[in-house]
Amino acid sequence: MNIVRSIAVLGFAFGAMVGFNAACGSKDTAFATGGSAAGTGGGSGAGGSVPGGCTVNGQACAVKCDPALGCVDCTTKSDCGLAKPACVAGKCVECASAADCPNGKSCYPQYHSCGPACSSNQDCSGSSPFCDPTTHACVGCATAKDCSPAQPICLATTQQCVQCATNTDCGLKSPVCDGVVGQCVECVVDGQCPAAAPSCVDRHCAAKPTPTCGKGLVSCGAKCVDLATDTQNCGGCNNSCGPSGSCVSGNCTCAQGFLNCPGPGCVDASKDVHHCGSCFKDCGNGSCVSGQCVCPNGKVDCGGAVGCVSLASDPANCGKCGTNCGAGMCLSGNCACGPTQTQCGPSIGCATLASDPNNCGACGTHCGLGTCVAGNCICPQGTTNCGPSMGCANLSSDPFNCGKCNVQCQQGESCKNGSCNG
Repeated sequence: MNIVRSIAVLGFAFGAMVGFNAACGSKDTAFATGGSAAGTGGGSGAGGSVPGGCTVNGQACAVKCDPALGCVDCTTKSDCGLAKPACVAGKCVECASAADCPNGKSCYPQYHSCGPACSSNQDCSGSSPFCDPTTHACVGCATAKDCSPAQPICLATTQQCVQCATNTDCGLKSPVCDGVVGQCVECVVDGQCPAAAPSCVDRHCAAKPTPTCGKGLVSCGAKCVDLATDTQNCGGCNNSCGPSGSCVSGNCTCAQGFLNCPGPGCVDASKDVHHCGSCFKDCGNGSCVSGQCVCPNGKVDCGGAVGCVSLASDPANCGKCGTNCGAGMCLSGNCACGPTQTQCGPSIGCATLASDPNNCGACGTHCGLGTCVAGNCICPQGTTNCGPSMGCANLSSDPFNCGKCNVQCQQGESCKNGSCNG
């Protein structure tokens, strides 16, 4: 897996183009070739973002309606306030890129929140195990090659592996792609439901809409809630404050000693093993005592978000923190490669040079968009082999090889028809 190269390409595009377009993403790459990645406030589908132009559950949305996302809190950043100034996938968030975060922090795309800047994969874990070397944010995937068959697509807005990016990725039973979470559903707006079941309730088509909400309440799925006080829908639908948080005027408020972490809400950082001392600091199978990870016997805290691991058997931290065995095993603190594998050093580990697209024929030789067959990179039609560090690239759309190999577009530019455009 070419983490540095693959994540760099995605990080470049995502950092330059924030927001959401439901057409982005594909089964082969995190954003469509020649198409737009995420664009702040950009609409999706034929109608674009049309406030009031669609209904959910038989009634207009509390704030705005997007035909591809359903009820949303925003369509452009001008709809958001100072606390959460960016608009991504219809939701006001803390950040859309690293430029929105203070020095020393980066924008983690899974929750679009500012977190400690990572320097290597050792600083990342859980659902975002890779460190993007361009944005220094922990991400879940760079391309579809990092994803499983059950969730084969790397969604550009979150850099997480999901089920779908567009409706074409879904089947007849659940034909609509919920662009917020990348899941195939029956509907996101009423207009996608048949006449016999015309109301979209909790992403399912229903025969009748639920009762209209009273004054001061809005519909979040099948429930009427008060966004100003509801801890599970604080300031917006599905924005949880966690079991210990409270919702005051649409903002999550945590008790003293608790941290407001995007996603889980308020957590006790003094003892939460997944947020020990800071958001997303994971202690692994250790415990959290007074905000510090305490490892059981035989385990070592490798710092960052890695937490407690066994250096004797952990293939990602074999013998010492950060030593990666790749496709090999870690036995008694030493990487053990298989009979057809080669040891490519502590950052790569064991690799099969005959078929590994990131170590093809030699350690560190990348095939890019190509495949590795018998130790040789085979480039698909329409791509060019740009050397061992780049591999096969599409010169018409690759921002790192635009028009020619190693011609890189500036940040904020995209590559179209072999030319960099702002």
